Amino acid sequence: MKKNLFYLFVLICSMSVFTACKDDEEPEVPPTIEDVVAEYSGDNLKLVVEGVENVAQDAKIELAKSDASDKVTIVLFNVVPGVNEFKIPNAEFAVITKSIYASTLKGEVSDNVSGYNVKVEGTVDEKVLTANVTLTEIEGDTVNMTSFYKNVYKGNMDINVSNIPNPVTMEQRVYISKPYSYKMEKRDTAMVKLAIKNFAFEGIELGDITVDTIPVVKRGEVYAFGAEARTLKLQDPIGEVIADLNGTIIGEDMTLKLNIDALGLKVKVDFQGGIVVESQTINMEEMKIESAAILEQKKTGTTTLTLKIWDNTPDKDLLLTPSYKVTDKGSVEYILVHVAGKDDVRLTQDQIDGKQPIDFSVLKGSDDYIKYHMVAEDPNTTKDFIIKIERFATTMVFDMKEWEDKDPVGLTSSNGAASLLPIMGIIMPEEPTAPVVKANDGSARITTFKTLTKDGSSPSLVPAITAGTLFNGAFSIDITNTLKSTKFGLPYNKKPTKFSFTYKYTPGSPVYQSVKKEDGKNYAVLVEDKNEDQCSIAAYLFEVSSYDESLDGTNINTSDKVILKAELTDGTAKSDYQTVIADFKETGNGSYDATKKYKLAIVCTSSKWGDQFMGADLSSLYVKYLAVE
Repeated sequence: MKKNLFYLFVLICSMSVFTACKDDEEPEVPPTIEDVVAEYSGDNLKLVVEGVENVAQDAKIELAKSDASDKVTIVLFNVVPGVNEFKIPNAEFAVITKSIYASTLKGEVSDNVSGYNVKVEGTVDEKVLTANVTLTEIEGDTVNMTSFYKNVYKGNMDINVSNIPNPVTMEQRVYISKPYSYKMEKRDTAMVKLAIKNFAFEGIELGDITVDTIPVVKRGEVYAFGAEARTLKLQDPIGEVIADLNGTIIGEDMTLKLNIDALGLKVKVDFQGGIVVESQTINMEEMKIESAAILEQKKTGTTTLTLKIWDNTPDKDLLLTPSYKVTDKGSVEYILVHVAGKDDVRLTQDQIDGKQPIDFSVLKGSDDYIKYHMVAEDPNTTKDFIIKIERFATTMVFDMKEWEDKDPVGLTSSNGAASLLPIMGIIMPEEPTAPVVKANDGSARITTFKTLTKDGSSPSLVPAITAGTLFNGAFSIDITNTLKSTKFGLPYNKKPTKFSFTYKYTPGSPVYQSVKKEDGKNYAVLVEDKNEDQCSIAAYLFEVSSYDESLDGTNINTSDKVILKAELTDGTAKSDYQTVIADFKETGNGSYDATKKYKLAIVCTSSKWGDQFMGADLSSLYVKYLAVE
């Protein structure tokens, strides 16, 4: 009978989970909690998780004293998925006897943060811990995350890389927004998109880290999210990586863990932070530059300011001290001077603060600028404010020797509108190929066209007669009224007296006028009282309240803003080049006033009546030289 009881005792001991240290012989004193308190890893740990041995090489278990004298705290490291450190407090500790003394430990915790019920049973024998861990996932409730979509969490991020001995810690923000996937018929409100913006590590700019369509469940007051084996696209040299992600939101606090495989390296990212409300908008609210050298200041949208000056403005007058104000607690981080073909120059703090002037005279070309780099209260939101200089010519001389793109340098033509004609089904002649071309003798050839569709019918979208035009100003297509496409004139700060030009002219015949009929088409109707076409070359000085104003093909010959005009009086045929010097004459609309703003327009057209859509096919005006004195 005694023998049977002994075997029974041995059997009970073998079913225990944790064993205490044993000596070669039965100890005289039973083990205490102090005897098992230690850290177990490597050869001292035999770990089974859900029936699988040696789950993770970095797994370890620590047994620590509990608040209760007869209890222990079991700490699991890298055992519970997504949790580096998991505690089971107040685990049971007991001692049993067999041929030697033994102790047992058992603990269980349901944790909404990790999403697991964790149960641990085991033994400690000769300082070797044998542990069995059972994980039961806690199901969560579906949740509507709409109210979280604009949340930002600010905190510390620890980055551990397998080949770097010490972790890197940095301040970081995590952004929540609406999920999106082309595979989703509609956006699932139980999902979120997470982003870490402008991420940089060890001096490498990696761009934004974005993980989309992450499912979220709610367990108690815990919002838990996770995604496995997601492909993230980072900037070179990293490129695509595979990442596992999980985390929680409890109240206003977020935890986030990323495990990334990148270029053969294991990267662990841990983030803990709280919700933060910071402005993510930034604008240059006020930018003031006071100087008599600046004729006008034009702001385009919220990002560009153009200073308009004369091209002979002395450099000393362009030492300017801008004053400014940035919205929503933002600031100017730095100012750069960009001159094409040169390295950018970063300005001093005194220049940023407005204590020293900035030399704007270095901005000579249209691609030169000064950039104010602004940072919002949320530092991941930035915007650049650009200041450019537009220089107005104080002389008006064009000799057709140099061409830029399809026009003489400094002049503009109606070629922009003509480029659309083939799209509208209009036949273009083989020669010339556009209203304004460079002739064999180096002059500008300006030509009138009679327009027909490919099937020989009259056009409906464009006039049947289109006169070529060469002018100073700008061309901006207006399909509702093609005459308004020509924005005539450039700023001028003198009283002009003479207008000289060199030209010849080959008129076409007969003269037609474009007339729209009831069928909606434009027909070339013969003008019986005009046997031959005539050209026009004229210069106009007109008053403006702003240099953004202009006259166009609808009003250049009728506007009461024109105070002086010089023109060719004989627009008939000229087989040889003629040089004409025409006087500027008052139009009766007022006298020149040096205190007012003016623009000067030079307009050359192959058909004098082109503003009435009247002219002859292939009338050609050749212009070599234009100058205003």
